[in-house]
Amino acid sequence: MTAPAERDPQAPIFVVGGGPSGLAAAYRLQEAGRRPVVLEAEDSPGGKIRTRTENGFVVEAGASILPSAYRNVLGIVRDAGLEGELVPGGSVVGFARDGTIHYLDSARLFSDAARTRLLSWRAKLSMAKLMVDNRRIRRHLSYEDLSAAAAFDTETAEEYCRRRRVDRDVYDYVVDATLRGLLGTRGDVVSKVDFFFSFNNVIGTKLYGFRGGMSTYAERLAEKLDVRTGARVREVVDTGHGVEVTWAGADGRDRTEVGAGCVVAVWGTQVPELLPQLDPAAAGFLRRLRYTTSVNLNVALSRPPAGNPAFVIQVPRSVDEGLFGITLEHNKAPGRVPDGKGLLGVYTMSDWAETLMDEDDDTVVTKVMDATERVLPGVSGDVDFVRVNRWYPVIVYSRPGLYRELGEFNALRPRGGRVHLAGDYFSCSNLNTATAAGERAARELLAVLGGLISRSAQPL
Repeated sequence: MTAPAERDPQAPIFVVGGGPSGLAAAYRLQEAGRRPVVLEAEDSPGGKIRTRTENGFVVEAGASILPSAYRNVLGIVRDAGLEGELVPGGSVVGFARDGTIHYLDSARLFSDAARTRLLSWRAKLSMAKLMVDNRRIRRHLSYEDLSAAAAFDTETAEEYCRRRRVDRDVYDYVVDATLRGLLGTRGDVVSKVDFFFSFNNVIGTKLYGFRGGMSTYAERLAEKLDVRTGARVREVVDTGHGVEVTWAGADGRDRTEVGAGCVVAVWGTQVPELLPQLDPAAAGFLRRLRYTTSVNLNVALSRPPAGNPAFVIQVPRSVDEGLFGITLEHNKAPGRVPDGKGLLGVYTMSDWAETLMDEDDDTVVTKVMDATERVLPGVSGDVDFVRVNRWYPVIVYSRPGLYRELGEFNALRPRGGRVHLAGDYFSCSNLNTATAAGERAARELLAVLGGLISRSAQPL
């Protein structure tokens, strides 16, 4: 006899993880008339999205910008009625080099790039090689499944530039700078696919913020959903007629609940421990994933840096090995700081962050602000307060061959069962990749459950 959960449209569908991927899955499931229940281990939803307001400063501890290329996120913003919360972000990007900051306005990127003194004319001509190769690869660059670009995933970004004899300045200030600025990783380590993905999907796009900070997105979505915080999931089992989810609440007591299906939207390395039925080869791929580390500072200033219109400054390794970027939050969107004040977000490379993680806050502030001085001299004299944020894991650390392995993993991933996977490990990691994976997992699960409900309507 068929269990009721299999054919009851109102049977719960559990979503494990209340970050952007899990919230996207839950929203799309609810939109389709199902009843998602989000189980989030932390005390609030949002994952790497964390905003707080302190002394009138809107402080982003995690993700801080929303590019227009993030179409999946913007689609949910639109469908959830959150467009009124969006505000245009700054468009000027600064590039530090040789004691100078060169400014490019993304609203007129190509004309500014042609005029900038950041690169010589020889270096600019060398960019043509990137453009030729970009035309070949860009149609394979999917937010939903980057294994589509596996054929190009054969070398690091630096190896690619060396083989193609790309001008060294193009590598330092375009290729490596893009990977540092968006991923906190180095071009001599990660796949060239990550560079082309980032170059196509982020560089030159319009930028947005949320009026009350990035947490507005997660909080407003969560208000529309059944989100249970402090819920630590132990195990998810596909019974053949539904799912059994064992989890512990804030009281520490384990409970097992039955649902129609489940979306598991947690870090890839956590998935094998939750899914005992997972194929061993698929579990092996997930266990081998390596994640980056981040230590970043929120620096409130008594006044903004003079004459600096950028909302973000990219920091190449020639200026500082340890930093990859500085956001000027007061230039990003209105209402971020009290009148006349400034606010910086200072971000460290993953390699340096790993050594800073166990340092005390005072030591971290001293070291990171010393590096900040090399980009913005004199800024330390204007500090009102500093907050230290430590993050691990952050994003998947790619390497040549990772996306070929992702294709093999996807071939093993069951599509016809009641447990589906989401997360930011299906493509180059970012907020939109996580969101796209959540929507795809919801779509696949709905297809399975829809077929079951249709069949259950036939005479037994």
